[in-house]
Amino acid sequence: MNNKITMELFKKYEEDTTIQNYIAQANSRFILYNANEPIENFPKYTRDLDEKCLHIAFSYLNLGWRFFAEEHKDRAIYCIEKAAEILEHLYAYNNCDKIYREFYVLSCALAYYVSSQYSKSFIVLKYYTYDTQLAKILKLFLMRNFRDLEEPLKNIEFTEATIVEEIESFVYTKILAKAISHMVQYVISGNKDALMEAQKILLDLIELSQINGESHLWWIFRLLYLVFGEYEEASLWTVLPPIIGNQEKCSDYIRANIYKQPSVVELFKSQRECINKSLNDDSVVIGMPTSSGKTKIAEISIIKTLIDYPDSLCIYIAPFR
Repeated sequence: MNNKITMELFKKYEEDTTIQNYIAQANSRFILYNANEPIENFPKYTRDLDEKCLHIAFSYLNLGWRFFAEEHKDRAIYCIEKAAEILEHLYAYNNCDKIYREFYVLSCALAYYVSSQYSKSFIVLKYYTYDTQLAKILKLFLMRNFRDLEEPLKNIEFTEATIVEEIESFVYTKILAKAISHMVQYVISGNKDALMEAQKILLDLIELSQINGESHLWWIFRLLYLVFGEYEEASLWTVLPPIIGNQEKCSDYIRANIYKQPSVVELFKSQRECINKSLNDDSVVIGMPTSSGKTKIAEISIIKTLIDYPDSLCIYIAPFR
């Protein structure tokens, strides 16, 4: 699929009023589910709405993947975030008992993460309750719970499958654990060789799952590959060294953030866009929603100032309830 075909298909989906109406219906129904409205009070939604919206969601995911490959990142993120919203409205609500819900919830969380919507990803993950080894390490990684991730990664490394029926699924788990181990190494050390090795392993998993016809794993691995790419761009190891300058103090600050609870290992897109403006000589006002990272921007500005001007005095004033 070349760039022209991808763009034409994207425009077709965006301009198709029927498709957009299905998406709006799923959103409306999601609100009613969360409000615990009795189903008998629901309006008459389109027949087979779930199946229609599911097809639309994965079409947007595929468009996002193609736009990433063609280096149209803004449009890629738009498509993947739209897919995540549709999947959330279909599967991520209280008491949802639809078939394959766990797979779609995980796909939704991964898609939100790729779109830099970390908070939404964390919220969706509370509906992800699978207890397989593969599911556990994925959830811990996405939740940035690196302390609890260490033990299951070691267990997988030193365990062998004993039942023939489990061998194939365990192979995926073992290879994925190796990729995530490399990513954790990158998160802790900033070693880009570890990141590149993790991405290489993910590409192998994508190919392997495609050969074996494991379409659900194929999508999980493709989205996780994009998550690894998002890590690279948003990582503190990428963003902070050019800003802070002092390599030793920068590394100490990054590692201090890693071992916080919860860990801080990357910056939101909005933070990355604001950070340089906060460091110039002019006064600046940053207006962002609650829990969007304003304090972290101020913190980095303070650290930069104290490194450049050790005798300076910084005052941080914040409201408390």
